[in-house]
Amino acid sequence: MACYDPPVRAPSVLHPSPVTPLRFVLLIDHSGPLGGAAVSLRALAVAVDPARFRLCVALARPSAALREFYRSAGLQTVDAPGIGTFEHTTARWARLADPASWPLALHGVAGWARSERSTLELVRAQRPALVHLSSAVLAPSARALHRAGAPFVWHVREMPAGNSSGWRTARLRAALRGWPARALFISEVARRSWVGDAPGAIVGEPLDLDRFDPALDRAVARRALGIVPDARVVLYGGGNARIKGVLPLIEAIARLRRLEPRAVCLMPGGELVAPRTALYRGAATLLPLVGARTLTQRIERAVDRLGLEPALLRRPFTQRMELHLAACDVVAFPALVDHFARPVVEAAAMARPVVASRLPMIAEQVRDGETGLLVPPGDPVALAQALAALLADPDRARGVGSAARAALGRRFDARLHAERVMAEWDAVLRAGDQRQA
Repeated sequence: MACYDPPVRAPSVLHPSPVTPLRFVLLIDHSGPLGGAAVSLRALAVAVDPARFRLCVALARPSAALREFYRSAGLQTVDAPGIGTFEHTTARWARLADPASWPLALHGVAGWARSERSTLELVRAQRPALVHLSSAVLAPSARALHRAGAPFVWHVREMPAGNSSGWRTARLRAALRGWPARALFISEVARRSWVGDAPGAIVGEPLDLDRFDPALDRAVARRALGIVPDARVVLYGGGNARIKGVLPLIEAIARLRRLEPRAVCLMPGGELVAPRTALYRGAATLLPLVGARTLTQRIERAVDRLGLEPALLRRPFTQRMELHLAACDVVAFPALVDHFARPVVEAAAMARPVVASRLPMIAEQVRDGETGLLVPPGDPVALAQALAALLADPDRARGVGSAARAALGRRFDARLHAERVMAEWDAVLRAGDQRQA
């Protein structure tokens, strides 16, 4: 399937003609289920100037939902299921001490060569002027493009995995220093964690700030979401991912309800559905035999043990986070490992107070006690106490939310984000034109 008919005069698969005024950029999306990665990439693509660039999104894990997500925004897509990922960031990584994670590493290594081939086949078919990789986990694609001499920008949204001195992290760091024409990072903390003092542009996550209006009526939002008017609503948008802190959150909500019985937790993207894979079914059967459980099983057991199901307002993934923010009193982001906190930025845009984990990248966004409250990661007692403090003092909560919105300014405006990215694309393409001249 082609998503763009390239100029006839392109002299090379990997080096299209510099005379083409409208440059074609191929964005590769690594994500599977809808979530923050796809939301960010779509926000960037929508804000790109169509008079300067034509775009297509290649879906490494295509699905009907993902295609519709992009196409509903007027974006073209192409399926690229042969492109795999090498998962070694704080989002997911394999550890020797965790046998359940070994298949993740084996899958990444076994699929590496195929991913490289598939990337080059995609580039030959689509003939872009430039490729934009949206994640550190697309290392196989980065290597293929680097070896083929194809210009690409590598935008890293993650932090290095747990063991920062391991050989896998070292290889990724070297790759980021040497392979892409430009490496982009979402924060200064992330850049230093990956490449130290080596060059790298800081381009944060994009947000359509026009969507987030603090004046949206709370009562109207609660009626739309089926929430009773006098509930004290904690919003948690991390789904059921371990790194987002879903297990400490569940424990914290149980403790919070002892202090504030009206407290409920609104969880868009929190529907608990077990993966429909043979690997998961095998793990769900075998792990309990040795005293372990899958994350889904652990969540189910915790909710049942604490009798929390009525207080957890699970909802499907939403593209209308502003409605959920309007309905809430406070936002929780109890991450266990450091990564970019999109819900924190969205909360600030809606002037909602936030309680988040005290981690370096999150601390870049939250000034403790002023624009939010920071608590130790993995500490449900501290999380519950901080949430209770804001729920018990509405004036303080409003002040914290207002301060967060004022501090946010336009830093994450999708239009400014797109301008920064387009400037990087232009620089890479100009350099390529000069080499061909």
